[in-house]
Amino acid sequence: MNKKLTKYALSFLMLTLVMTPALALAEDDNGDDTYDLGQDKIIGLEIPSETDDLPAIVINVINIVLGLLALIAIVIILIAGFEWMTAGGNEDRVKTAQKRLQYGLIGLVIIFLAYGIATWVLTTLTTVATTSG
Repeated sequence: MNKKLTKYALSFLMLTLVMTPALALAEDDNGDDTYDLGQDKIIGLEIPSETDDLPAIVINVINIVLGLLALIAIVIILIAGFEWMTAGGNEDRVKTAQKRLQYGLIGLVIIFLAYGIATWVLTTLTTVATTSG
């Protein structure tokens, strides 16, 4: 029974991961009976062109990397919650799930802080570079 439930949970997780890009790229109706499915964007980020400057490219790369790390942290949190719910009263499994949940939350907080710091630093550097140069 436990293996069957794990199989269904993993199948649902894989289906969700496969469908996420399509849902992220879909946008609302822009008013002229046509839908923009994100041809000019990748996951909400502008695609750099040949005229884009280095800070825009660096910001996009940092956003993508931190977004993937946040996704991994959220998956770890979900797995920990699933393990805790299916522990069946086994104290060792509950403690393992609690540790995994704690580490996933700490990782998510670190990722959010890194995003905030990186955004602040790059915004400040871009402002200084454009005003002084």
